[in-house]
Amino acid sequence: MKRWLMFFTSAVLLIGVSGVSSAAAGEKPAEARQFPGWFYEQPPFRVIDKSMLKLGNTDNPLITITLIDLIYNHGHMCNGVAVGYRAMQEAIRRLFAGQIPVRGEVRIVSNVNSCPTDLFAHVFGVRDHYGARSRFNSLIVPDSCDRNNNMQFIFQRIKKQDGRVKVLKTIKIELIPGTIPAEFYKLHKIVKSKMVIPEDRRRLKQLSQKIYTRIMLAKTEEIFNISELPNFQFPVSDACN
Repeated sequence: MKRWLMFFTSAVLLIGVSGVSSAAAGEKPAEARQFPGWFYEQPPFRVIDKSMLKLGNTDNPLITITLIDLIYNHGHMCNGVAVGYRAMQEAIRRLFAGQIPVRGEVRIVSNVNSCPTDLFAHVFGVRDHYGARSRFNSLIVPDSCDRNNNMQFIFQRIKKQDGRVKVLKTIKIELIPGTIPAEFYKLHKIVKSKMVIPEDRRRLKQLSQKIYTRIMLAKTEEIFNISELPNFQFPVSDACN
């Protein structure tokens, strides 16, 4: 009887410690989660922010940013978030080859002024309209080039040395046309109009969930065309070329 009691007590203590460990790690039980389980399983971004060292408030400049963090920051999950998330994954893989990206060493040109750029700013710390005459821009987003149905992004890795910028590598990531079907844009336009009905909203929600799920889980070659741009010159203004 005493052995059984000791075993039971040990088991309860072990479960309790495990629960505390999970809580300390910030893990939520499945029933308390706000999003589908696979959202929480997506690999996070890990970036180094050297400004944290300069300010002297930490000895560890490594930042971890999850898909859930990005959704909270942006305000919702959508096709653009999925495209931006996957594009950043490929950019990091191809530009940094296993190294951890450093904020301030990435510049981006985007032909969409919408959801993906929110993610780029959050993860890479890129900014537009920054400094006198925007001369410190690290994100170029020409409003006149906003083509949501053909998203294109140019990611450039740089290194700053002795006050100069050295370009290490530049790639272009283009969403394959049709990845976001024309039906989505048609429904989206209807939902924003005065002619919208509840059924339209329901159809748009279902279609959007289907599209961003496919984008998040697809193979890279199924959603992106990717090429290297060896002679690309980063724009000095927001002009659309």
